[in-house]
Formats: sequence, structure tokens, C-alpha cells
Amino acid sequence: MKKLIHLIWLSVPFLTAFFLWSASALDLLDQAQIMLEEGRTREAIDMLEKMLNVEEPEELAQVVETLYNLYLQEGEDKKAVEVLKMYIEKFPEAYQSYLFLYWIAKTEEESHNFDQALSLLKEIALNFPEGLPDPYRIREQAWEDFAYILHHVQKRYQEALGVYQNILSHFPENERKLAIMNEMANCYEKLGARERALAIYQEILCQATDPFYRKLATLKIKYLNSEPNWSRKTLTLLYKEIEAAFLSGNVSSLEKLARKGDFWVGQIFSEFEVMEFESLKPYFEEKLKVAKNIEIEKPASTNGFYTMQISNWPDSEYNILYLLIAQENYGWEWKGIILSNQELEKEAPQWWSGINFYF
Repeated sequence: MKKLIHLIWLSVPFLTAFFLWSASALDLLDQAQIMLEEGRTREAIDMLEKMLNVEEPEELAQVVETLYNLYLQEGEDKKAVEVLKMYIEKFPEAYQSYLFLYWIAKTEEESHNFDQALSLLKEIALNFPEGLPDPYRIREQAWEDFAYILHHVQKRYQEALGVYQNILSHFPENERKLAIMNEMANCYEKLGARERALAIYQEILCQATDPFYRKLATLKIKYLNSEPNWSRKTLTLLYKEIEAAFLSGNVSSLEKLARKGDFWVGQIFSEFEVMEFESLKPYFEEKLKVAKNIEIEKPASTNGFYTMQISNWPDSEYNILYLLIAQENYGWEWKGIILSNQELEKEAPQWWSGINFYF
């Protein structure tokens, strides 16, 4: 929930802290590292490829992992997956094989091959050996990602609930317990079980020591107990009213159109904050007084929700606004804002593809 600017990957850049290398393998890897530092990436790849006949599983895992990252860096995604599969086939019972299988599953998910991703995640979750140490919590993470796809991508809320409950039952010490409970409450919201959702949010409020989850639960309770006069039956109607409020500089109208309870705000490439729109009023009152020639685009479908882009926004640091709109419990709702600018977007033209706004 806190990190919304990226898909959840187990980031394990280097495993050298866990493995012992032979002198020859270490020498070759050192040579490859020198090549990389000198910008000779292709030569480093060629050298590492010659090391794929290493028979020691831990040494080969380091070679494979390094090659995998280099292939991705060079845009050779197919080769990146193939080298992981090669290792898995050679050492199917090694811990690294489950880690690499997880990476393949995430690649399939990122490519929107969700059924294949689900199949691989389920394979990890069900087949991970009970006695095998799991320092990176691969099995637990596989179950969480499995539930995430069922919930947020395929809208199979009842099935997702079963998986979330399974996670809480089998991993009682899960440090993400409150996040999983929040996901369960959201599933109940989508199923129209308002009272069950409220009960979980109340439970989160009682258990949470993290101020983020306390605030989130408080605002979700407010959202579910509010009269939804901010929602509209159609996207077009909501867009027209928001457009008119911005063009006229009417902050009171904007406040009435923003979702009550949890409203999400963030800067491009940052974490998002959950708040109430009321706290943003001073900002909008200041900017709309000096707003001239702002341009408002019609809603565009973007990764499971809609965005309204506002250009020429009078903010010296962020001159683009994105308003986030989605069809939610009560109809079409304006649920958040992203602050952006042209220079930042040049760094990652397809930045939307890595963002999930399933809050």
C-alpha cells in the first residue's frame, strides 16, 4: 500500500554474501566487473556466457544472476528469462531456482501474461520445500502476488479472499499483516459486503501502531460511512464537472467532487500519501488564483483507471497535474492526484506502465 510506484519485486542484486567462490570463478567475475566499470558491457556478457558451464550451483547462480541483470539492461529480455530457466533445469531443488522462478513469474506479470504468472506463482507457493531455508520469503511473497493478481487484475474477489486468509493462517508472523487485512477489506468492499469491510478496518485501527495504517483505516471507515454525493453515474459527467470547477477556479466545487475519506496524493516517482482533500484546499486556492490558460484533457484510460491531465499548471516545480478517476463502490469517483512535469517524464516516457493505483 505505501509503495505505489512500482510492482513488488524481490530485489536481490547480489548473492555473494551467501556464497563461496572458487579462485578461478572469482577471477573471471572480477574481470567481468572491470569490463563493466570501463563500459565494456558486451565483452563482460561474452565472458560470463563462457562461465555457464560451471558445475557448482552457488557459483553458477552468481553468474546467472549477473547475466540476467545485464541482459535486462541491454533490452534482451528473452535471453534474461532463458538463462534463469537454464539454471532451474540444471538445479531444480536449489533455493536459487525458486528465486529465479519467482523472477520469471514477475516478468510474465509485467508483460500482462497474468494466467502464466499465476501458474508460476502457484507452483512456487505449493512446491517450495518445507525444510528449505527461505531468507527472502519467496513462498510467502508468491502467495501474496498470487492474491494480488486475483484481486486487482482479474477481479476474482472471493478467490482472493481465500488466499489472503490462507496467508494470515500459515504466516502468522507476517510483517505485512495489516496490509493483507486491508486488502481483504477492499475485497469485501468490491463484493458489496460493507459491514464486513468496516469490521476489518475497525480491527486494523485497533491493532495498528503504524500511523499510516491507522490513518488509512480511519479514512476508509469515513469513506464507507459517508453519503457518496461526490460520485457520478458516468465518467463523462464527472469529467465535465471537474473541468468546469478548475476552469472557474471554484475550490469549493472541487472539494465537493473529491472522494471523501481516503484521497491519494503524490509526486511522480514518489510514494503516495493518503489524506483528505480538505488539507489541499490552501494549495488549490493559491494556484487557481494565478492559473492562466490551463489545458484540461479528456480522461484517458491508463493501467486500470482514468487520468485527466492538466497542463500549464502554475506550480514552478510541478506544472502538470494528473487527476485519478476510477469506477469505485459508489460509481465514478475522483480519488487522487499526481504532481508531475515534462522533464521528469522525459526520463521514463512509459512511466504509467509501472504504476498501480489500486488503493
